[in-house]
Formats: sequence, C-alpha cells, structure tokens
Amino acid sequence: MQETALLNMVPRTSTSKGANKLLRNNGYLPGNIFGKGMESISIAVKKDEFKKSIKEYGRNAVFKLVDTNNKEYTVMTKEITVAPLINEISHLNFQLVSLSEAIKQEVAFKIIGTEFLESKRLLLNSHVDSVPVSGLPHDIPHELEIDVSSMNSGDSLLFKDIKLPEGITSDVDPELKIITVKGLKRQEVAASE
Repeated sequence: MQETALLNMVPRTSTSKGANKLLRNNGYLPGNIFGKGMESISIAVKKDEFKKSIKEYGRNAVFKLVDTNNKEYTVMTKEITVAPLINEISHLNFQLVSLSEAIKQEVAFKIIGTEFLESKRLLLNSHVDSVPVSGLPHDIPHELEIDVSSMNSGDSLLFKDIKLPEGITSDVDPELKIITVKGLKRQEVAASE
C-alpha cells in the first residue's frame, strides 16, 4: 500500500488565460478537482511541491489536497497537461476518489534490461506505452515493470505475460502485443560497424 502525499492548494477565483498565466509565473499550477456528483473545483497547487511529490510518490499517487480552510480532498492525478514548446506542466486535473472504491487508472510500462538487448544487437519494438487497470486507489501501481534482458530475436511479450500486482485487474485483451524483439539485418549490422 502506498502512502498518501499531502499538497496544499488555493482556490482559483478566475480561470481566464491571463489569470492562469499569472499563477504559473508565480510558481503555481492551475488545476481542477472533479468527481462523481460534484461540480468541478478550480484550484492551484505549488509547482515545485507537485513535481517533488510526483517524483517521490509516482504518477499514480493518492494525494490529500488541503485548502486554506483545512478542508481535505482525497484525489488522484487524472491528467497532466504539458505545454509542448517549453515541455513544462501547464495544467492538472485531479479526480476525487474514495479509498474503499475501485477506480480505473492508466499505468505506464517501465522497460528494464534494454542494455542486454543492445549488447546482442537486438531491437526492441514497444507497441503499447500504458494500459488501463482497476483497483483500490492505494493499490494502483506507479508503473508496471517489464524486464526484457532475457528476450531474444523473434520473442514477443503479450499482456497475459505480465503479472499484475495483487488486487489489480485489467480488461485489456490478454493477447495484446506489448513488446517484440527483432535482430538487425546483416546490412544494418555492417552499416553500424
């Protein structure tokens, strides 16, 4: 079970482009909290605190957002918008969650062991970067690790080959191809030497 990250938030009174730019210039990230049966709440969190929390707890962390009146919201990050030209986070969407109800969340794959494939002159082709999984918020993993170090040319990894953590399920097709490995053709090997 993962820990809950604590983040302070402030309400946003204006959601205009200019107001959001001013927030960003002052070190805040504009965002929204949404959930079933509630109106969206416009908020802002400190950019440095959010980035530190994501680094420490992971992309699928459970956050306790606390407003200036000490009202708490238990949330998970649903969407992180990145400004493409500057590659910086520009907006956040948080989903209100209950720690006792299963949710659906996208989980990324972390591929390890690629250096072994490279040493054997093999190419890795990743077909899928992430998959939707379901489970209790604290059980949702930050990422699903895939070790490719023992794979050989012609090998494929299907979704059914990945062991999900206890309490986590997915409705992804078990035959979904996640990774394939192939060898370099002789011409490619000669050209790279």
